[in-house]
Amino acid sequence: MTTDDDPLVFVEKNMFDGVPVLTVYHELDGDWQYLTSLNPSPADAQMVHQSHVYATDPSLKTLHSMPKGTWAARAARGEPWTHGLEDPET
Repeated sequence: MTTDDDPLVFVEKNMFDGVPVLTVYHELDGDWQYLTSLNPSPADAQMVHQSHVYATDPSLKTLHSMPKGTWAARAARGEPWTHGLEDPET
């Protein structure tokens, strides 16, 4: 059962192999995406509870309060996040 405190989120599977998440989207519909690449493939995606994402990289929890319709990106693990608004046309 999913709760608001631990929703199901989209991730790229290689995140669990140590590849850092570089882009996070909190979509207008409330969905979250944690991406390790610029061109993610649906074949590489899976849904997991957000707590599993935080267990893999605790620094991602700092983004928990991102409003819907926003994104955050960084160049590498440990680098500062850049934030922006989701483009509703994409």
